[in-house]
Amino acid sequence: MSFSSLSLFTRHHTQTTSRHITQEERERETHDSHDLRRSRTVFVLWLLAAVAAMAMGSWLKHQRALTAAEQGIVARIMRVPSAVTSAAHVFQLLFLPPVVVVMLLVLLAVVLHISGSVATTVRYAVTMAVPLCFALIAKIVVARPRPITAIGVGSRDWSFPSGHTACSVVVTLGIISVIRLWSGRRPSHRSFAAARLALLLVPLATAYSRLVVGAHFPSDVLTSLVICSGLYYATRRLLSMHGHVDAFGTGFRRA
Repeated sequence: MSFSSLSLFTRHHTQTTSRHITQEERERETHDSHDLRRSRTVFVLWLLAAVAAMAMGSWLKHQRALTAAEQGIVARIMRVPSAVTSAAHVFQLLFLPPVVVVMLLVLLAVVLHISGSVATTVRYAVTMAVPLCFALIAKIVVARPRPITAIGVGSRDWSFPSGHTACSVVVTLGIISVIRLWSGRRPSHRSFAAARLALLLVPLATAYSRLVVGAHFPSDVLTSLVICSGLYYATRRLLSMHGHVDAFGTGFRRA
């Protein structure tokens, strides 16, 4: 093969490779663009669900029959052994606002240590803040009185939605996200699946504990479980599309 033929072959191969890479980049950008639109849509839908939940809470506040029915459910749930009541009070102390703030700050410090990125840490902070802001705003907007129980009558806080349940959802999902972020950078570590599954029981136990102590109606804790989980997921997914971490905290998309 002559030198000119070799040069022509090399130039053709280089151009073909460049076109192939460019095509792959375009396809990847198109895919990312579609993912971003879907993430925005999911986020907006969960925001609308949060608004609808507040409207539902305001409606429930004026429904005497439904409130009486929920009051009866709470009264039946409160008839549990004293050991269960004592355990419920542990959850009450565990997810008090000052304790939750400390736990979230620790989680953010771990995120900063693992990722080495302030931007990633800020995204985690915003993800955790959005569901908690919903719970706080909904309490003020709805202003639903608590159940007529010893703890409910003496409380100066509103009932809808459950703040303790919202805090447990955010802390639990925050821990799971940090575990995924850590294990994603160490592919050989896959022994945390059972632990992550067990962690998901914490919000359910917290929600049940709020009924056991008579602090909330069933609709209060269910709203926190569903809406706060959805807002956390939607916010995490949306913010991840603008950064380098994938939607589930399992690793880095690209530098």
